[in-house]
Amino acid sequence: YYKKKDNKNGSSRWNCKYKSKRRGTITIKGNTIMNKVSHSNNCVRDHAGNEIKKEISTWKVESGQGVLPLQTIYNEGVNRLKDPDLCLNLLTRIPNFNNVKHGLYNSRRKEFGIDNIKPKTVTDVKVPVKYNDFLMADYQEGARRILIFSSKEAREKLKTVKHFFADGTFKCVVPLFVQMYSIHGDLGSTEKSTNIKPLIYALVTDKKEETYQIIFQLLLSQNPSWKPEKFTTDFESAQMNAIQSVFPEVDIKGCFFHFTQALSKKAKSLHILKNRACKRHVALCAALALLPEQATDEGWFYIMEDWSEENENLVKFNDYFTKQWLQKEDMRRIWCFNSERHRTTNSVEAWHSSINKKLCGNTKPNILQFLSIIKTDASMTSLTIAKLENGHQILNKRKEYIEKDEKIAYILEQLDNNYINVGHCLEKLLTYVF
Repeated sequence: YYKKKDNKNGSSRWNCKYKSKRRGTITIKGNTIMNKVSHSNNCVRDHAGNEIKKEISTWKVESGQGVLPLQTIYNEGVNRLKDPDLCLNLLTRIPNFNNVKHGLYNSRRKEFGIDNIKPKTVTDVKVPVKYNDFLMADYQEGARRILIFSSKEAREKLKTVKHFFADGTFKCVVPLFVQMYSIHGDLGSTEKSTNIKPLIYALVTDKKEETYQIIFQLLLSQNPSWKPEKFTTDFESAQMNAIQSVFPEVDIKGCFFHFTQALSKKAKSLHILKNRACKRHVALCAALALLPEQATDEGWFYIMEDWSEENENLVKFNDYFTKQWLQKEDMRRIWCFNSERHRTTNSVEAWHSSINKKLCGNTKPNILQFLSIIKTDASMTSLTIAKLENGHQILNKRKEYIEKDEKIAYILEQLDNNYINVGHCLEKLLTYVF
């Protein structure tokens, strides 16, 4: 049967697809058959054909959702038709993929209003009309393209959130783009919970400082009252410079994990970590980041009291640490994590890992797959926002992390109260560095 028409009383008439002297019809309202006209005697039911048509109809619906590749939709549908409970003779009648793909593509185009989900140039990338409310900005200049997405709830949160985290992932990006850059906000973390959630998603074609500036300028133009107080990032200079240029008063913090990782990487390249004394020396340098900023010089003098110039590679490490991290006062403020609730971007990195698994599959996502997944992700952020605004407590911090933070806080409190000196404080902090 196929639907012939909808009636004014809410019913619909369905006709048998086969023409005959007496075509069968049924009139349905809800789940009730209101009227039925029998078929002619020569109208034979085609059970196998009906099953195939039902399956193809399902393929078209799935194609319109835009998440799965059409070949995958077809393959999974064929597997369903191989069910032993169905008629065996329908297997020989299943159409080839090439015979149905145009119909499936048409279903996708009709649903999303775009002709090509695999464009050849970044200029040709189109955002479907159904995502207009999710699209915050679309910027293009020459080879540069920036697409920014955000939910209504997240845009409102930009006005009240004070601490933001920003980072990019390059692993699973829509083809023709270089990275997905995301901005996360602290929605209300406590000692026992970390509520850092993504608010902004941006597809960008490079990682230049000017591009980052444009992203923040676009966001500011949409939200003139946006005044972030703090940004935590890795130590990418292009990103930090862009944030500082758009928000001159903002406090920029690096990531303690990236800081210790950089020291460890340099030490490994100089082959000094296998020496116990040298490893301790590197760890003490890392622990400097937990001291109050005004105590870092005294801490450095303590470290330098007990080292040997005979080790040339350790001398090279000290030269690196001084030049890269100590000499520049602005940089010292960035890697000082004393009294910081969030010392790392680990929550953002964990989110990257999770979203990449959803986006990747076996191939990079097309624009429809990407939008479907990140809009679902944005909905989860909206749910968290609603819960927190209604007084719901989210206790999600692991016990060992809570205890670690408490022990670090206790050691630093001892220093503040002059119960221990800076050198003793560094020694006690070693356990929590490497």
